Amino acid sequence: MSQMMLAQRASVSRTTLSRLEGGVDTPIQTDVLERILGALALSPRLDCAPMPDTTRPDVEKQLARLREQIRMQELREKHWRLALDLVTRPREMKRHVKAARAQVALWAQNRTCSPHYIHRWSEILNLPLPAMAREMTTLGEWTNAMFQNTPWSGAWN
Repeated sequence: MSQMMLAQRASVSRTTLSRLEGGVDTPIQTDVLERILGALALSPRLDCAPMPDTTRPDVEKQLARLREQIRMQELREKHWRLALDLVTRPREMKRHVKAARAQVALWAQNRTCSPHYIHRWSEILNLPLPAMAREMTTLGEWTNAMFQNTPWSGAWN
């Protein structure tokens, strides 16, 4: 199915579809996802593996892209909530910052993460809390990569 046809069937703009397909950091409402999935004759059940459809191989690729975009959006939201907490609850967040620093130190010690992420997260985690929060929300083209290699997982477990 072409992008134009999918946009018409789902009642969404081609721009929205292009952004989704391209992984642009733009929040998307669940009703938009539901319309897109509905136009593809899919249910928004993201907790199970897609059923193979040999008659429509493009559907599986599109579903995989949507799942990845949802996963990345969830990671961004978790980090943005952490950034907000760094500013609004600094006392409570100090222990999470300490744990994140320890995680980065462990990465460095065991060489389990790229030196780029170790260096970048070390820089961020050594900033004052308001600057740390600001930096976490302005990573630019590195946002997805940094959030996939995050020392903050202990903060939301």
